[in-house]
Amino acid sequence: MWYDDDLLVINKIIEKMGVKKNIYVYNKVPSFVEMSRILSFVDLTIGMRLHSNIFSFSSLTPMIAISYAEKVNDFMNYIGMGDFCKGISDFDNKEMLELIEYMLKNREELKMKLSSRLKSYVKKLNQNIVVLESLL
Repeated sequence: MWYDDDLLVINKIIEKMGVKKNIYVYNKVPSFVEMSRILSFVDLTIGMRLHSNIFSFSSLTPMIAISYAEKVNDFMNYIGMGDFCKGISDFDNKEMLELIEYMLKNREELKMKLSSRLKSYVKKLNQNIVVLESLL
């Protein structure tokens, strides 16, 4: 599918926006540290790939997911952000703008929600590590 090429998708979005001011496309795969640093400067992310949403979650950056696969829906539901996950096939500009406005107005509340979910997520990860270690 055409949306399997991230740079192609990014360029199509920028082209449709018509405004190129304040847009920066990172053309290489960032390290974990670079990605965390980048996300520390943003108010929200709009991600299509599962890993972009995982990075946003781990840095407590509110995110909107444009889902192309069930794994993206599942992750967003798991972290309590299912309302901010929209399918690529039913993408709606007006709804997207409303979500962005909501996120910007409620950013701190959403960050607290993500923080609570992240603590729960890390606790479950640690439990899995204990179980895995017991099996080795």
